[in-house]
Amino acid sequence: QSNKEALDYLHNRGLSDDMIKEMNLGFCLKGQLLSVKDNSNSKLNKEDLKKLGFFKDNGTETFQDRIMFPIKDEKGNIITFAGRTMKDEKPKYLHTGETSIFHKSELLYNFSDVKNLSYNDEIFIVEGYMDVIGAKKIGMDNVVALMGTALTEAHIALFKELGVEIRLCLDSDNAGQNAMYSTLKLFGKAK
Repeated sequence: QSNKEALDYLHNRGLSDDMIKEMNLGFCLKGQLLSVKDNSNSKLNKEDLKKLGFFKDNGTETFQDRIMFPIKDEKGNIITFAGRTMKDEKPKYLHTGETSIFHKSELLYNFSDVKNLSYNDEIFIVEGYMDVIGAKKIGMDNVVALMGTALTEAHIALFKELGVEIRLCLDSDNAGQNAMYSTLKLFGKAK
């Protein structure tokens, strides 16, 4: 794999260079993280990166040859990454492990960008990263993604704080329909 193949993959998915830049997408080339030096001058060494989930227990890179999606907290600080395969590998997406600052059940992809656009308006909830990007391509900037997890009470608290209407746009497969039902029940309890 190469950076060019990753760029071609994103272009073939309909993303322009401007969209790639706007979403801060990257690519983790195989061996890229292995060049990190274990020395006192480095801000992060291999052991730190392993604790953060960038290396597997066997020493291989978690995200090698994957498109990288930065995950931001509510304030817009990048706190972790998700990596998407360009092949038919399972799982399609990988995340770093949970840390003291990254709890997947408390974050929504693209929320920090959306919250400033959505006060007293509406937010659309989709399932994944590429769904958010697909919506942006057609001019919908008020879209967040669940990042492969179910909607939680922590997510609902984020929406309540904004005072927005929620539009669920989950996939029509069985998993998406089940998630829609669970989500509606959770919203019902949160009133």
